[in-house]
Amino acid sequence: CSPPDSAHICSLSKKVDALRSKVPVILDCSNKYMTKDHWIRVLNSIPKSGTWNEGLSLKDLDFGEDDMGNENDIFAHKEKIVQAAAAATGEFNLQNSLNEIKKVCEAVEFTCRKYKDNLEDYIIDKLDDVIQQLDDHHVSLQTILASRHVVNVKGKVEELVTKLRIVSDV
Repeated sequence: CSPPDSAHICSLSKKVDALRSKVPVILDCSNKYMTKDHWIRVLNSIPKSGTWNEGLSLKDLDFGEDDMGNENDIFAHKEKIVQAAAAATGEFNLQNSLNEIKKVCEAVEFTCRKYKDNLEDYIIDKLDDVIQQLDDHHVSLQTILASRHVVNVKGKVEELVTKLRIVSDV
């Protein structure tokens, strides 16, 4: 602040600047996809951080000073929050993609017709769309498996890959 400015304006300006630098961390803390597991990982990675609880607030995320007298609040560990929020959003998006694939697979209907003139034997007819969907789903699942956020849904993805391979083999 320049000398003609009042002390109150300078003080308020400093507080606004301090808050402005904290807004991205506050937004990441409020990420709606952050689960208890994400918070536990964040808190376990911060010394003297305490434990997760259902009513966790920003006030709870002020852990006092670290061993060297530095601030030890969530803002001093913003990179951990940013990583956790990105992972939470990524995992949510992967889970949605996986659910969409399952939904489409469950809705597939097969058309059967008689095999030649035999009254007892039937074959599946009009498989072009089903085969195209299977191929698309295989590509989507491989993309999901290549994601860095796949850790928490990897088992579900691999299970669906196995089921789709069985269907493809038939």
